[in-house]
Order: sequence, then structure tokens, then C-alpha cells
Amino acid sequence: LVSNSEDDIELDASEIELEKIATKYARKYHAVRVRRYAFFISILVMVFALVTFTVVKLQIHASSSTNAKNKMPLHHAYKRIKSKFLPGYQGSMHYYKHIHTDAEFIGYTPLDKTQDKAFGISFRTKPRNNNGVAHILEHSVLSGSKKYPAKDPFLHLMKGSLQTFLNAMTYNDRTVYPIASRNSKDFRNLMSVYLDAVFNPHCVEESGEWILKQEGWRYDVVDGDDENMSNSDQENMNSNSQQQDDKNTTIIEEVPRKELELKGVVYSEMKGVFSNPESLLYRHTSKLLFPDNTYHYDSGGEPKYIATLSHAEFVDFYNKHYHPTNSKIFISGTVDDIESAMELIHSSYLSNYEKDEKIKKNSEISFQKKKFSHHLYQSRPYSVTEITHDEGQHMLSITWLLNDDSMRSMLELSFFVLDHLLIGTSSSPLNKELMDSGLGSSVIGYGLDTGLLQSTFAVGMKGVKASEIDDLEDLIFDVLKGVVRNGFEEDDIKAAMNSIEFQLREVQTGSTPAGVNIFLQLLEKWNYDIDPYSALEYEDALNNLKKTINKEGSSYFVSLVEKYLLHNTHRVHMELSPSSTLEQDTIDEEKKTMKAQLDTMSDSEYIDVIKQAENLKEIQNTEDPPEVIDTVPMLSIEDIDRNGVEYPVEIIEDAYDTGATLVSQSVDGSP
Repeated sequence: LVSNSEDDIELDASEIELEKIATKYARKYHAVRVRRYAFFISILVMVFALVTFTVVKLQIHASSSTNAKNKMPLHHAYKRIKSKFLPGYQGSMHYYKHIHTDAEFIGYTPLDKTQDKAFGISFRTKPRNNNGVAHILEHSVLSGSKKYPAKDPFLHLMKGSLQTFLNAMTYNDRTVYPIASRNSKDFRNLMSVYLDAVFNPHCVEESGEWILKQEGWRYDVVDGDDENMSNSDQENMNSNSQQQDDKNTTIIEEVPRKELELKGVVYSEMKGVFSNPESLLYRHTSKLLFPDNTYHYDSGGEPKYIATLSHAEFVDFYNKHYHPTNSKIFISGTVDDIESAMELIHSSYLSNYEKDEKIKKNSEISFQKKKFSHHLYQSRPYSVTEITHDEGQHMLSITWLLNDDSMRSMLELSFFVLDHLLIGTSSSPLNKELMDSGLGSSVIGYGLDTGLLQSTFAVGMKGVKASEIDDLEDLIFDVLKGVVRNGFEEDDIKAAMNSIEFQLREVQTGSTPAGVNIFLQLLEKWNYDIDPYSALEYEDALNNLKKTINKEGSSYFVSLVEKYLLHNTHRVHMELSPSSTLEQDTIDEEKKTMKAQLDTMSDSEYIDVIKQAENLKEIQNTEDPPEVIDTVPMLSIEDIDRNGVEYPVEIIEDAYDTGATLVSQSVDGSP
């Protein structure tokens, strides 16, 4: 018998089991739903966070942009043309034009606030002959000015200055005046003295004619000492001078005369330059390579032409070139440094001038067109003490003109790489083949030169025998033909690219302050009214060159060798041959010229020469009075910051894909 109660019990157990199973799956389902909800909620939280971060970042960026704009150097007298942050230089560059005069101004603000403050002003100076007027002016403007009338303000300035760079340079087509200092007050002092020197120089005034005689050229009595003249001779000369002042009186007794010679700082400097064989090689070559533009002339001056420069020509050249419209001005420092410089330059100098487009137009540098149907050859002598027939004493250099119009950035960069491939190392084809040939003692020629409007490439040897000059010419072209046949090794191209890229990225080189380096680099484009930013921006050109190399390889550089060297007839083959008589011949020629000048001088002219020489000696030997010296600004002990500067050490692993570790510590402005 089965009772109903037992049946009921079995039924209840089954239901319980089913309920357990249902509950189990319900819990799993609920857990899945919870996890899904949690997942969706987490996604929403992440999206919200991302949106919030993006909004905040945009706000920060907008805020930083506003701050950057607020911190940008501004001045009512200057119109801002362009501002840009330069990652490779870790600084911002701001480009302006002075509204009243069109003077161009660049302010550079580095992120590294420990960098030296730098100032520079440059004028495009275009020589039209070989009298060296641009070079003499560069020396002369530093010999006193309206605000600082001391004969040599920089001599006094140096006694109380912490300058890290102070110089002036005459290039082939520009004259540059850069300074730098870490001390703010010293920086302002140096800048003030330089500005007054270039805009208010004493040398262009009538009373400053003695400066041209001191820095440029003058006649003087041989040995330069008129005290050797006897008292009777001196009295006779003075007497005749007084008689000559009266037009109705004739000179009764002939004035005793002594042999004359030429003197002058630049005259003596350039005599030394023209006695250097490699300098002669370069100068003779430039004269032939550039027959039609300003590079035909020597901006430093040829000694025999320096003595033709008159004070009137000197002043005229100054007036036609030292004008704000023809200037490029640069400041590197903080925003406050730049704004205070803007104010000083405007209120004290630029506001006194009017814009003069004619001056800027007349100073423009034109391109020398490639026009030689056949290369030019010339042989010129250089001085040696003794000719030795057993050893080679001849020199030969071949120089090519590379471009006769504006050069694209990638092409210019390509020439740097090609220069490294051809002559940059001891194993480079031209270097190795020339040295292994035994045809000369060493390789000469500066290789690639890109510092002017037009680029050149030069290579040659010194210590060559006369009988082997032709062999050397043939060898140079044989090497270039071999390069065309065989190309360059892939590893050599990679090494050259790494080397050039390293140089491009190495902003701080040597002891010259970074700001001065940047200014001089800018002028390689800026001087020719080319966008100055293009002188510093290289990333696009570098990337394009890398793409071209990846696509064309060695054939790209081979094509450059063919087009710009092998098939380029606008080149000069310059030989220098030794002469043991040249030095004496030059001295004899100078004496002959001086004698001819002396013979054609009237007594009054001769007396004037002697008196001018005496006047110059008196000026040179007379100390500046204390009140004049006191006008030159100097630092005091209180102006010197006694806190040192710590320079970080930078370590780069696998630098520029070379596998090497680069450790660098930039000490800006160190001596």
C-alpha cells in the first residue's frame, strides 16, 4: 500500500530540486546582467574621463596659447610679421619690421633662461672696388661716437665688462657687429655702445678724419718718427708752411724731404693676408669665378688699392649702407630683454631716420650667371724664401660655382652630404685618392662653401711639382668619373647622413654663445631678403632627402656629381707657383710708388702729410679726459650675480641610430 502522504513527499522533493535549479540559473543570469551593467558603466566613465581630459587639455592649450601671446615681445613701433616655436632650437623666434624705417628685427626667446643674452646688427655692404672701404668702416666706427666720444670706448668697456662675445666682422657682402653677455646690465651697456658706434660714429665727421688715417691708410715718414728731423729742418719746414699760407708769398727755400711709406691698421692687416698662399689662392679664384657681381671685389681690400680711398668716398659708403632700412637687428634673451631693446633702438636711433627703399635696393646682391663655355686657368706667383727643385712647391685648386639662382633647401642639404662623401673623411674618394697619389703634400680647398648668396665647391693640393700639375688636374676628374661609374656605398651614405644630421641638431658648438651662432646662421639667408626661418628649419628638407635616398640610393648623389661638377664648365683652375723674388719685387714696387708720389707732391702737400702724421701721433698719445672716460658704462661689484649656474648632463642612447651613447653638457658662452 502506498499512502498519499508519501506521494506528496516525493512531489515536494522534485519541486524543491527544480526550484534550486531555477534559482541557480536566475542568480547566474542576474550576475551576468550586473557584469554587463558594470561594463557599460565603466565604458561610460572612461568616455566621460576622456572627454573631460580632452576639454581640460584644450583649455590648458588655449590658456598657454593666450599666455604665449601675452608673453610675446611687443612694441608699438614694430609690426610683427611672424612668430614660431623652433623645436630643434628649443626657443621661439619673433620676426618684426620697424614701422617707420622698415628695419628688420628678430627676437629670439630660448626656453633655457641660462643662455647668454646676445645682440647683433648687420648691414648689407656691397663692395664696388678693391679699396676695402667696408673693412675699414668696420674698424673705424668703433673708434668713438656721439654718446661715447672716447677714442677707443671698447678698451675702457672691457675693463668693466663680463662679455662672453665681442667682435665685428666684414664678410664679402655684409658687416656684422655681435655681442653677448650673461649679465643683464652688461648686455645693455654693450648694446648701447655698439648701437651708438654704428649710427653715430665719429669717423664720418670732418673732425674724425684722423680715424681713417689710423685705421685705413696714411703716408708717414719712414721709421714713423719726425723727431729725427733736425731742428733747423723743422724750423725751415714751419717757416715755409707759414709762407705757403700767404698766397702772395712764394717759397724761397726748398723743404727738406724724407722718404715716405704707407701705414694703417687695415693696410697692414691686408698685407699680411695677401702674403698667405692659401688666402691668395681663394682671392685670385673669386676674382675670376665672379666676373660680374660684387664677389669679384675684395671686401677686405687689396693693399695697392686701399691707398686710393678718400675720406669723401668713405663717408659716402657709410651713408649708402649704414641705414636702418638696410639693417638686420637681432636680440636673444627674455621677453623683457627684447622689449627693452626694442624701445632703446627705436627711441634713441631708428626714430631719427626715414625709410629709404633706394638704399636697400642699391645694396642688393645679384647672382653671377654661369657663363663659361670652358673652364678658366690662371697661374699666379706667391712668395717663398727659397725655391727647392727637389720638393714640390706649387699649389693647385679647382673651384666650381654651383648655383646661379636660389637653391632649394633639400638641394643645399644634399650638397652638405655630398661634400662629406667626397672629402669629409680620410677614406672619402677625393681625400684618399689625392693623398695616396703622392702628387702633393696635403689636400687643400675648403670643399663646400654656402655662406654667401652663391655656393662653391673647391678641392686641390699643395706641395705639387710643376711637372705634375696636369697629372693632378687629371686625377681629380678621374676620381669624379670613378664616383659616377661606381657610385657610393650604402654604408657611406648612411654615415654621411648621420654626420650631417648630428651637425644640424647640435645647436651649441664651440665657445661661441648660442644666440650669436643663431644670428650668424640667420644672416646666411636673411642678408639676401630670404625668409630667415629657412636658415634654421631643416626637418622637411631632411625628411625629403631621406625619402629620395630610399628611392634612388647612390644614383641621386651620382647625378649631382655629373651635373654640378663633371659637366659644369663654370669653374676656375688656379695654380700658385713659388717665387723667391716676389717679396722683394713687391717692396721695390711700393718704394717706387712712394717715390713717384713724393716727387709729384708740392711743398705744401708734403708739409700737410707731415703735419697730419704729427697730429695723429698727438691724438694717439693723448689720454682721454676723465669726463670722457666716465661716459663709457661699466659694471660695479653690485651688478654681478654671485650665484652659479648648473648645467644638466644629457644622455641619449643609440643617438641618431648610430648605436652609440651620446653624453653632452652644453655650457653656453664659455671662453
